[in-house]
Amino acid sequence: MTYANSADRGALIKGLRTLADYLESNPDVPAPPYVDVLVFPPEGTDAGRRAEIDVIAARLGGKAPETICGHYVVFRFFGPVQYRAVAIPHDNDVDGDERDVLSDPDPDRRRASCHHWKRNSRSTHYRYPPRRPRPPNKRA
Repeated sequence: MTYANSADRGALIKGLRTLADYLESNPDVPAPPYVDVLVFPPEGTDAGRRAEIDVIAARLGGKAPETICGHYVVFRFFGPVQYRAVAIPHDNDVDGDERDVLSDPDPDRRRASCHHWKRNSRSTHYRYPPRRPRPPNKRA
């Protein structure tokens, strides 16, 4: 994967602002409780992509990257919006259950789910417990 060029970046930013304005102007349109913005380093070696995550971490304010379920990750929250840069090792077998775990905005639940998998896995294929239900969306 590659990063957005300046035109694509501008279009993305404009689209995010347009979406925010639209949701604010149309309170009857359902909105998710959180949003993830994911960035993946360009193709390369695992070490090279991990180094790229380190660079992004410095640009995000120095937060140290973490290894979550085998993925090298750094993230920053803007309220319920999460910007997350992820390097996935070439030999990592990712299925939908793991993606659900990594999408959980609560870092403690992400770590607990990965820990649960590591403790209770009887196979080499990734399997995680189902996600905990989210509290209902409270509208004012």
